[in-house]
Amino acid sequence: MNLANHEFGGILYRTEADMYFSIAQQWITGCGTATRDDVRQAFMKQTDEMIADDAIQDWNLADPPERDWLDELTNEPEQKSEFCRAALVRAMAELRNR
Repeated sequence: MNLANHEFGGILYRTEADMYFSIAQQWITGCGTATRDDVRQAFMKQTDEMIADDAIQDWNLADPPERDWLDELTNEPEQKSEFCRAALVRAMAELRNR
């Protein structure tokens, strides 16, 4: 049984929702460098959709991951990106409400 089949940034997540929440949290906090006031200001100035779109564009989240030498060596099949904007928007909304 595969309990962790969602990966982002080299970290495995048990659920897709956990992965998207982590992406949202990393984005809105500037990977931990933003203050609480910075986060509040970002949420006050932008909608969840706008914030998610910024993250998708700036981090190239909709692009498929590049294959590296290890993928080639182990003959890992090319993975298709199935990034879901709606899931990231939901994660931003959940984060906003916490």
